Amino acid sequence: MSLDTPLSEARRQIEICNACRYCEGFCSVFPAMTREKSFADGDLTHLANLCHNCRGCYYSCQYTEPHEFALNIPAVLAEVRQDSWERLVGPQVFAKAFHRSGVAIAGGACDRLRAADGSDCIPAACERRGVLCRAIA
Repeated sequence: MSLDTPLSEARRQIEICNACRYCEGFCSVFPAMTREKSFADGDLTHLANLCHNCRGCYYSCQYTEPHEFALNIPAVLAEVRQDSWERLVGPQVFAKAFHRSGVAIAGGACDRLRAADGSDCIPAACERRGVLCRAIA
């Protein structure tokens, strides 16, 4: 990315996209984007959370690399989305910890939930393996 922050790079790319509008019907990002001419930080965060990272716009865009504009809307919106999640999580201590080892934290939370309800297995996982779940039996 060429600019200092994910928000400034996203603003640059979104403004170029908004001028072209080739991808207008691809997903919910583009109709929301066409309602604005300039984008505040909150607008960019909103657009980033609308993006599902399907990359349809990236593969259709005439301004991706090697073009000098080097647009990659899904990537820049993913950076904005991650940045907003880290800024807005509460308590703030968990933001960096979850970024470093989110899978371990999520696994620990699942283990605690299973222990809290007294079951030692997840019914959907047992069904996928084709075995009778002890939590249901």
